Amino acid sequence: MRFSAELTLRPDSLSPEHVQALKAVGLTDIEVLDLAHFVELFAWAYYLGSISVKRSSPHPPLRKGPSMRLPGGR
Repeated sequence: MRFSAELTLRPDSLSPEHVQALKAVGLTDIEVLDLAHFVELFAWAYYLGSISVKRSSPHPPLRKGPSMRLPGGR
C-alpha cells in the first residue's frame, strides 16, 4: 500500500528500498513492475476523468446516416 501511495503522490521519492520491501513480502520483479503499471494506469485514468473539456465545435454530434451504414445494411 505504501508503494502505491508513494508512486501516486511522490513518484520521485521512490527508491530501491521500496522495491526491496515488496520483494521481501514475496513479489517477483515482474509483479513489482505490474503493480507499478497498474498504479500509474489508474492514476492516469483518474486524471483523464477529472479533466473538464468544453465542446468548442459549433457542429452538432454526428448522427447515423446512410453514409455511415455498413455494407449490407447493417
